[in-house]
Amino acid sequence: MAWLEKLILPTTCNKAHMWGCGAKGAPWAIHGLITIFVRPPFTILLGMKHHHALLLGAIAVCMIALAACDTPSTKLSAQQQGTGSSELSTHRLAFTSGIRAILQDAKGNVWFGSHNEGVAMYDGSRLRYYTMSNGLTDMSIRSIDEDAQGGIWFEGINGLSRNMNGLLTPFALRAGRDPEPWSSAPTDLWFKENTPAGANGTERDPGVYRYDGVSLHYHMLSIGKAVDPERDVTLSTKPVHTTDGTVWFGAYGAVVGFKDGTFRVITDSTLGFNDATGRLHVRSLYADSKGNLWIGNNGIGVIRYDGTQFENFSLKHGLVSPNSSHKSDPSPVGRLEHVFAIGEDANGNLWFGDRDTGAWKFDGTQFTNYTKANGLTTTHIWTIYRDRQRNMLFGMADGSVCRWTGEQFVREW
Repeated sequence: MAWLEKLILPTTCNKAHMWGCGAKGAPWAIHGLITIFVRPPFTILLGMKHHHALLLGAIAVCMIALAACDTPSTKLSAQQQGTGSSELSTHRLAFTSGIRAILQDAKGNVWFGSHNEGVAMYDGSRLRYYTMSNGLTDMSIRSIDEDAQGGIWFEGINGLSRNMNGLLTPFALRAGRDPEPWSSAPTDLWFKENTPAGANGTERDPGVYRYDGVSLHYHMLSIGKAVDPERDVTLSTKPVHTTDGTVWFGAYGAVVGFKDGTFRVITDSTLGFNDATGRLHVRSLYADSKGNLWIGNNGIGVIRYDGTQFENFSLKHGLVSPNSSHKSDPSPVGRLEHVFAIGEDANGNLWFGDRDTGAWKFDGTQFTNYTKANGLTTTHIWTIYRDRQRNMLFGMADGSVCRWTGEQFVREW
């Protein structure tokens, strides 16, 4: 009677292999199929004629499987070198809820923050996953940063955690502190309040946390009901720095800049917006190399602020539908109304990620739209990131990461 044995390999390799084996005349021969299933932990099924051959066969299969997992992808090494290869990576993220944040750290590791499935890290050969059981405060990651000491910070909808030398721990001071006098330095890291919708009981007023390399400080923003009573002032974006030294914070209903002890507050009233024109619903901020601040909105497109004037770029270039509700209704094909991500490539082209219509490149003169026909896995883009090799990476709503090759998009992770 044939024997069936089962062996579990606790590995994170995202590959599937199947072999057919048969060697007549050898008493230790393995007959049948050997299968490694796709999802970890991988299962290897051995169909054997001789039970005493289990150990030898299992060892051989394990060596083959582990070698396959540990061998770095030659296709991905091309991506790491920034060659613009159009080949697909053999590594695939297991996330399906979307990629909200990407960071390549000083060691070259690439971190991915998911919409609600925790964090993944690619070390050049394999993907590793981190959840609340590993020390995250939340499975929904909104930003990833690296401090001067090499610590990696993960901001969730609730709470903040830090990975230092492989140890992932919650940062206890995030529970809330009384407001402190404002200060700012180029190396500071900034984080939102501790709850999904505004300040908690201790924080009381809308504000931000600042990490100065030693500790967290809580600062109250000069925004609230006294500024614009009808708008939501919950922070909605990662802060950015323009070239003049201003740090900007995006809330759903306002944008606040801080520099040298003074604030600049941008609201619907500032811009002359109303129900007819559409109102601010800020979903992304970006500071470009020329000193412009770009404000991506959910409904009215993208606004450019050059330090003096505001201009709705989507409207100027005919990318807002004449029938638009200026709210969260789906965008028609070929429109740029729901801008959830903004980035800039090494050539100075601006990139915009729409919730409905894919990626848009602005070369200084005109916009070009890219969709699934150009290689994107979906037309909903959550984040845009330029890595240290100058590759443009796009975090997609289906949990994948696409890379722009210069001619098309390919799935990289």
